[in-house]
Amino acid sequence: MNWVETNSYLIGIVNKTRKIPDPIRIAGFDLDDTLIQRFKQKDDYKFKLLDSKINDKMKNLVNNNYLIIIFSNQVGLFINKNINMVMWKKMIENLSKIMMKDIEHYYFAIYVSKMHDLYRKPNLGLWNLMKSDLKNNFSFDAKKIKLRISKKSFFCGDAAGRKQASFLKKRIHPLAKKGDFSDTDYKFALNIKIDFITPDDFYLDNSPPIECIFKGFNPKKYLDSEEYSKNTEYEFKPRSKELIVMVGPSGSGKSEFVKKYILPMKYVHINQDTCKSKTKCISLTKTALTEKKSIVIDNTNPDILSRMSYTTLAKEYGYKHIRCIIMMTNYELAKHLNNVRHLYSRGIIPKINKITYNIYNSKYVPPIKLEYFDKIEKIDFAFDKNYLMDSYWKKLFLQWSEA
Repeated sequence: MNWVETNSYLIGIVNKTRKIPDPIRIAGFDLDDTLIQRFKQKDDYKFKLLDSKINDKMKNLVNNNYLIIIFSNQVGLFINKNINMVMWKKMIENLSKIMMKDIEHYYFAIYVSKMHDLYRKPNLGLWNLMKSDLKNNFSFDAKKIKLRISKKSFFCGDAAGRKQASFLKKRIHPLAKKGDFSDTDYKFALNIKIDFITPDDFYLDNSPPIECIFKGFNPKKYLDSEEYSKNTEYEFKPRSKELIVMVGPSGSGKSEFVKKYILPMKYVHINQDTCKSKTKCISLTKTALTEKKSIVIDNTNPDILSRMSYTTLAKEYGYKHIRCIIMMTNYELAKHLNNVRHLYSRGIIPKINKITYNIYNSKYVPPIKLEYFDKIEKIDFAFDKNYLMDSYWKKLFLQWSEA
């Protein structure tokens, strides 16, 4: 197996076929609890097959011209500093030999995301890497020949958003009562626009029907909603020698709001993404206060301490106009927009993971005037429909993101 690894992803490929059909048939699979059950031991490299029929299933797929591709999120695995990558790769190589036993010509690959970024399912980074590799491995001329994916392609995974524990899940985990921990596999297939099946569908002859509920933001439903249709106009009234503290999670529209309404009024813009540290933000704020300029603090500022780091300074410098502006953006929408921003920048703008959002929520305390604010405003989110004029941005917005 040939391996390629970066900070964001790991790829392993076994290519024992000289040609592939056009269009290409992809049999995509998740790894854990779809193909294998891993033992929770110190080495974490032992596994057993989820079903004894896997090899027969693979033979049938290969005979029908399918390429066998695994797509797996493994952030937790790679956070573990004690991981033995040689042993983990060996585990995957052993799995491929078991799955593809007695098959002479086949294409097998695994694509693993290591970070909370554009490569993590249901984002399509791993899928796009696969397409790029297929073009390179089979001499597709990207400019002349379009790599076509067959409508018979599918993705199989256990993260389907099922409400109840499935038959196979109960077989693997006898005490399981709850449904799926996630819905990312189903969303991944929807984003690709290929069929989705569960391990029950793949292994069992007559799998019972399932009820799936997606968590998080539904982009298509949002565009049909009243929330999207509303047109909220805001009239910003600047004040001399004013400090404004923005409040809201990443993706809530703080910076867009600041750029549209506040910066044209010559306020000094203080943003920790630019400053790189809280210390630098405080230093620049002091400089602007000394020069008696109006200032906007464009950070998340969830709690009293973070906000009063700035309001106390403004008070010390004799500022009477101290305003708080709270972005009342739907939490799931904010997370989705954060992901879209990350994808649109092709990964240059970092994605804020859900752990950071959970920390924001745990810290959040509604602002009150005792924090030295003389004015507190709440701003309803107004979707800027001009973004949808950008076909690439719209395409990314309409994709499902991780809840």
